[in-house]
Amino acid sequence: AIKYSGASGVIRLHLGVKSGKVVLKVGNSMETPLSTRDPNRLFDRFYREDAARSCESGGYGIGLSIAKAIAKTHGGDLQAVLEQPLWISFRLTLPQKQGAC
Repeated sequence: AIKYSGASGVIRLHLGVKSGKVVLKVGNSMETPLSTRDPNRLFDRFYREDAARSCESGGYGIGLSIAKAIAKTHGGDLQAVLEQPLWISFRLTLPQKQGAC
């Protein structure tokens, strides 16, 4: 979120429980709107929203793909939601373990 929201960007975090699942939501403002209408495309391996950004900020476009695979391994899911043209949220949902603190 820090990497893509810009120097004056806004980041919001929310952690809660819904329907027996733990939900972590991370949202951030964006400097430019996504070119794709499907934000879940960001989870495709090696997908780069902006090719120029890869040289500028580094990375190979596999981080979100790995994060989604880890969530799935733990029985959860990771989704991206474009809430406004310049605001994106990532929602991680994991099963709530019984008896956990």
